[in-house]
Amino acid sequence: ARKWGNSSDCTTMPRAHGASDAAATAGDASPEPADGPESAAAAAAAIADAAAPPSCSVCLECLSLKRELRVQPCGHLFHRSCLLHWLETRESIRFQLCPNCRQEIDAVKNHHGVDHPLYAECLGPSGKPTKNQVIENNMVRRMTMERYLETYIEKITSTCANTQTDHDRFEASGRVGTWLEDCMEEMGKLEERMQIYIEMHAVYRMGGMRHGDEVPTEWNYREEVIKLKTEQLKEEGQTLESLSRQTNQSAHRFQTLQAELQSIQQSGPPSPNSALTINNLAAVAAPATAEHLLPPAPVRLAEPSPRQRVRALNEAIARQMSNTERAADAAAAAAAAAAAAA
Repeated sequence: ARKWGNSSDCTTMPRAHGASDAAATAGDASPEPADGPESAAAAAAAIADAAAPPSCSVCLECLSLKRELRVQPCGHLFHRSCLLHWLETRESIRFQLCPNCRQEIDAVKNHHGVDHPLYAECLGPSGKPTKNQVIENNMVRRMTMERYLETYIEKITSTCANTQTDHDRFEASGRVGTWLEDCMEEMGKLEERMQIYIEMHAVYRMGGMRHGDEVPTEWNYREEVIKLKTEQLKEEGQTLESLSRQTNQSAHRFQTLQAELQSIQQSGPPSPNSALTINNLAAVAAPATAEHLLPPAPVRLAEPSPRQRVRALNEAIARQMSNTERAADAAAAAAAAAAAAA
């Protein structure tokens, strides 16, 4: 949203757009001689236009019917509601320009002629917040989604309070009904918009509002919650399927180890390895003239006993069973959580 207000360039009030411009032009230009009835009719129309009250160039209705805003620096004057609608329905902030002259807006003045801060969101043609538009705007501002939504809820709350104050003041001063209706319409629009932001905030806390839709649609809280829960259940199902595969693999490994253990328990003691004596080694490594070396005792390769092999297999089976039980407990916990969420 673009913010205008509190600008040092807004100390003077430019003349009103429309009638005042025409009147100034009529006063500066020298009158030309009439050439006939057509010229007389044109002159009469010019005088009537100059005498007519100024109007909003967006809706073409009299400016005095509603609250107004003057755009700076160009000085064009519009109904507040018309200018807000124009700015909020733009696709991008770079298109938030003066409706008349397409100049950039530095600041605005309210109907009292004082600086007035104005927040105009870019909401697109619908004029309402959509998920895609909010995500895109948030990416530009580089804020967390939660903080972005909370910021706009605070801004809307403040604007609603100011609009209610205007309504009460206009009612006490006896303003025409169109001024009161203007305030009521703006408060209704802001309340509807704030409700959308509150719903988006709730969906974000549930785990949604992380990516936009392929086809942009208007915001619908119920459909968003259903879509979010469906995605979460799908992810839980994939997790359970993965855990189930791991459990089956662990069970197969457990059965294999158990079969190996039974085979070892049923088999006899292993045959001893053939002995390698130092004489054999000396015949290869020592020279034939090394007669002073005494032949040492024969050396045998160490091998685990059957008891040691059984103990090692039992430990491996125990570790595998522990891993299987942990995987099963995790799968059961995930299934219980999914059932509770459903």
